[in-house]
Amino acid sequence: MKTIDQQGSNLNPNIDFNSEEGKLTISGKSIPVNVEQLFSEVITWLEEYASHPNKETKLELNLQYMNGSTIRSLIDVLKILQRMSEQGEKVKVEWNMPANAEDMKDIGEHIFSTIHIPHDIRQN
Repeated sequence: MKTIDQQGSNLNPNIDFNSEEGKLTISGKSIPVNVEQLFSEVITWLEEYASHPNKETKLELNLQYMNGSTIRSLIDVLKILQRMSEQGEKVKVEWNMPANAEDMKDIGEHIFSTIHIPHDIRQN
C-alpha cells in the first residue's frame, strides 16, 4: 500500500499517512479551496488501509486552524477509525492545537461526544 505524503501550503495541511507505521498525520492550516479533492485521496487510502490495518493505528492532528469543510472531512476520517475500533482494532487520536484555540477545543470535544474512540485533546 502506498504512502501519502502531501506537502502543505498556506491553505492546505501537510498530510502524511504511512501504512507500515500505522501513523496518519495532518498538520498546519486547513482552509482548502476544494476540500473534497484534498480529502478524497485520504478517505480512499484510509478505507483501503482499514481492510488490512497495522497492529496499532494513530491519527495525529496538529492543526493551527481549520474551516468548517475541513471539520466535516475530519469527521469522515474519524468515523472510519471508529469503525476500525468497533471491529477490535487498536486506534488512537492525538489532537494537538494552539493554547489559545478554545473554539477548536470545543469543536474537538463536541466531535468526540459522538465519535467514540480513544483520544487526547491537547492545547500547546
